[in-house]
Amino acid sequence: MTEGTADASMGALAGRGITPDAIPPFPRDGRPAVRLIGLRRTYGDVAAVDGIDIEVGDAEFFSLIGPSGCGKTTTLRMIAGLVEPSEGRIEVHGRDLTHVRPHRRPVNTVFQQYALFPHLSVFENIAFGLRERHMGRAEIVQRVGEMLELVGLEGRERYKSTHLSGGQQQRVALARSLVLRPEVLLLDEPLGALDLKLRKALQLQLKRIQREVGITFIYVTHDQEEAFFMSHRVAIMSDGRIEQLGTPRDVYEHPQTEFVADFVGASNRMAATIVACHENGIYEADIDDIGRVRAPGVSALHPGQDACAIVRPEAILPQPPEPARAGVSARIVDLAYLGHHVSCVLETSAGAQLAMRMTQPRSALAVGQQFEVSWPFDAIWLLARAGEAGG
Repeated sequence: MTEGTADASMGALAGRGITPDAIPPFPRDGRPAVRLIGLRRTYGDVAAVDGIDIEVGDAEFFSLIGPSGCGKTTTLRMIAGLVEPSEGRIEVHGRDLTHVRPHRRPVNTVFQQYALFPHLSVFENIAFGLRERHMGRAEIVQRVGEMLELVGLEGRERYKSTHLSGGQQQRVALARSLVLRPEVLLLDEPLGALDLKLRKALQLQLKRIQREVGITFIYVTHDQEEAFFMSHRVAIMSDGRIEQLGTPRDVYEHPQTEFVADFVGASNRMAATIVACHENGIYEADIDDIGRVRAPGVSALHPGQDACAIVRPEAILPQPPEPARAGVSARIVDLAYLGHHVSCVLETSAGAQLAMRMTQPRSALAVGQQFEVSWPFDAIWLLARAGEAGG
């Protein structure tokens, strides 16, 4: 089985012929596979999960992402039944499972630690749950064989798990969870212990497997590139709450808060003031050191409001401003060649720093080089400043 290892960052997706729009939409029958209603978990006075509402579609690959301590793993463990909610409700295909014991839920979990039985073969590890359910030998052989083929481990059924690589062990753990045919598969940072090249390869395999088995995957990770590459939708969490939920493209191109803009990819943030509001979410704004621009933004901004203008590093190019582009004079203060792109830190004439990322520079770049840089007006996105509400 060929395992691709190409970069999964947003900037590299298009170069691989893969865009968020190319990911097939998950089917809907009008009823979500998983529904979380006002879900909350407290530890003393601390709310690890603070009243979240999420609907996950049938056969959707859905990811919860955020920094350590944001509540994503606690949310996953509540769905699995390993943590009791303090408040709220958990439904799977319309059934209330809030207080149902873990082994009676139609869900399985794959953890970062493989938790395989070292004294058992690959076959017996995968078959363990089936034997616990007293299935007949013929059905066990058939189901395990299907799983071995699905995860690309045919011919290794007699190996002990200790004789496998980390990636192979994780595929055994995945097969052991899928062989029971759960309605929902929960994955808690399953690739976190693997090296970068192997993680990239297994990301491709997980996407393929989820598409082939056609069940709902809920995936937890702190790695936004990993989540973006595999998911139909993502939920960004911070301090136990959902900051934003949407497709990878929506979240990346139209962040709703400064936290999301900062967490999801790199971004340049510039102080701005809203001057006027127009139809369809278009605003006029004065941006420090840039001047007046006409750009889209989040809803409910109003004239006179302090705002934040976001420009992604890949939108900036070393070329003079023109009627359709905004820009500034800048010099390179730091430079890094990263294989698939060149990353620059720029300092403007006003002393502000900007990040610029170029996939194929037309000429050699050097620290100290001075030039004008610019970006399209439609690459600007306006947000309320952190701590301020629109309206």
